[in-house]
Amino acid sequence: MKSPLDKLQLAPGQALPPGFPGPFIFADSLSSVETLLTNIQGLLKVALDNARIQEKQIQQEKKELRMELYREREIRENLERQLAVELQSR
Repeated sequence: MKSPLDKLQLAPGQALPPGFPGPFIFADSLSSVETLLTNIQGLLKVALDNARIQEKQIQQEKKELRMELYREREIRENLERQLAVELQSR
């Protein structure tokens, strides 16, 4: 099955449509070096976006782990208090 991108044809020098996933099509007006640099720039943008997403996920996980640690600490302290009361009453 062909991708809709396979049907996309640009005239030399024509800009990519808005929302196009990336400039990974060779345009006749660009030299191969310019095309390579454009492709590298696109890959770097994707890598940056992925790094930002991963950083957000890491920050969320750290927040969840801190909350879990806080809850477990509260449980431990309550159990220690209960144990101390129980030992004093004997």
